Amino acid sequence: MALDKQDGPTVLVGHSWGGVVITEAGNHPNVASLVYVVAFQPDNGETALQWFLTAPRLMNSSVQYITFPIADHPAPKKKSPA
Repeated sequence: MALDKQDGPTVLVGHSWGGVVITEAGNHPNVASLVYVVAFQPDNGETALQWFLTAPRLMNSSVQYITFPIADHPAPKKKSPA
């Protein structure tokens, strides 16, 4: 296993389904911490399906999209309400 070959503390990062993978791999003694980036975050021994079925639902989602200016590109223009 790749973690066996690490000669120091290792940080695992998981996105989406990768959260399930790092949760299980996080039991390895070389793993210092886990980082979940918009990922499933089940408890040890919990399946992705169990986690998904018990996760809180978003009702009337208040998700906001934030954009950041990129060098040499103009910022997007805001649309006025119709």
